[in-house]
Amino acid sequence: MSNGEPVFADLPAALVEKLIENTKDLSSVLKNSLDNLQDQKEFYRKRLLAEEFIYKDAKFNTIPVPTTCGVDGSYVIDRLLAVDLMTCAAIAVEGLIPPSEKRFWKEPHFMYFVHPEPHNDETTVVLQALMFGFELSLAVNAPHNVIFLDGSLTTPLIRFNQAVTRYKKLHHFQCAQTFISNASSFFQAYQTILQSVRTDRQFVGVPKYTTRKELGIMFDWPDDKDDRAMMTFILEPGEWTKPIPLAQPSEPWHLSKPDSIDDSTINAIISGINEIHVVYYKPMDYLPAFRLETPISIAKNNHRLGSVIQAVKHQTALTSIFEPYPLYFADRMVKSLARTVPYFRQTMIQRLAEVSPDSVGDIYLALHAYRSESGRH
Repeated sequence: MSNGEPVFADLPAALVEKLIENTKDLSSVLKNSLDNLQDQKEFYRKRLLAEEFIYKDAKFNTIPVPTTCGVDGSYVIDRLLAVDLMTCAAIAVEGLIPPSEKRFWKEPHFMYFVHPEPHNDETTVVLQALMFGFELSLAVNAPHNVIFLDGSLTTPLIRFNQAVTRYKKLHHFQCAQTFISNASSFFQAYQTILQSVRTDRQFVGVPKYTTRKELGIMFDWPDDKDDRAMMTFILEPGEWTKPIPLAQPSEPWHLSKPDSIDDSTINAIISGINEIHVVYYKPMDYLPAFRLETPISIAKNNHRLGSVIQAVKHQTALTSIFEPYPLYFADRMVKSLARTVPYFRQTMIQRLAEVSPDSVGDIYLALHAYRSESGRH
């Protein structure tokens, strides 16, 4: 239901009937796939155990419960008749706090950008890069033991590279100027996260969706199953996998360099990307396995990795959410950005009408929205 109306209210009845009828065939296909996986589950599990790839989280019970926060971001582009209203924001949310925690977290716990821009489809990647820059900046300034970032640790590199390569063409756009003027702090934050030198702070990427198959390639699993789906069924509650290197692309990682960034920073980021390690962990029986991407400095240190495992375990104790508590609430907050943009536009129309009462009709048409784009990672 949505606003009291049936979810199919706007679709032709015949189409709805066909869609519902087709679910019978779809259900059969899915059942066959799940049955096949269940039949092979013990075979795959025994191989992992034989190779000592599965461990119990009980070995980390002596590690104190760490403080946590989650960082997420979103962007919205309102394609108006006259301009594109570009908006992005990143938010950091504190996790469930241990009773003894007394540290101070400097506010604000958000960063944002909003500006009207001329029509141009290529500004989307620049706005995404700006969003990721905000996320990384919030993450490195959080005074917590474990900092969760929504998505893969590799995604900022891709977006940063796209934004830098497009800057010459888009240098007159405010979003591009804002990204380049902050590039030094964004890139430095990224380097800090990938190197993760401080032992009291662990950075971890938690992608919800992934098609990567590091374990699948290593153990020759079916091509149509990604690692996270497989590990959700193979792992038992409280089990995690041996850290393994992130699968590398067919072409080497590349990051274009803004003028304000030196080669050593770029080299450090590329080196850090090449050494990311992956762990799968299933804390509870009612949860899927989590894919955890960490810098090598965390993956190869049992105490630091144990802090990450403890953080995931204690931040997923609520049965109503399927991800670590702070990421869940950061996600809920940034998702609401798309719903607030129409109110920004309405406020702009009202203020323009007040200063130009004779042009109300033109103002309304110029700021009429005909298409919106929004997204996260």
